[in-house]
Amino acid sequence: MSKALKRKEAPVEGAFGYLDPEYYRTKYLSEKIDVYSFGVVLLEVILGRTATFRFGMNNEERSLCGWTSLCFRNGTLYHYIDPYLKGRIAPECFNKFMEIAICCISVTEDERPCMGEVEVTLELALELQKKSESEMTSF
Repeated sequence: MSKALKRKEAPVEGAFGYLDPEYYRTKYLSEKIDVYSFGVVLLEVILGRTATFRFGMNNEERSLCGWTSLCFRNGTLYHYIDPYLKGRIAPECFNKFMEIAICCISVTEDERPCMGEVEVTLELALELQKKSESEMTSF
């Protein structure tokens, strides 16, 4: 079935910060809308921030997705990990987790993975974490 046949126009609804930008722009529903929102939740978990938050000296409101994408490109994202997770999450696990979260929040749905791919990547991240923990306890 073609993409055009799967899509359905719908009034734009959703919580700010979780709303798929392509859906907002086109008003067409697809299964990738939930992938975007799930990506936002993944970012909230790993970074310990809400979908919109205040940041910087001006206490300026930021979108978690836009801010995360910028930090990811700059290579500074690890500095902003949730303090509870810092030192507890293996760098390989963190990188894999962020890789899938960044893919999930891609601006266009064609660039986003399907939920099955998200699941497989998260399972891989878990395996990387387990491997790291077992290597640390074997010393």
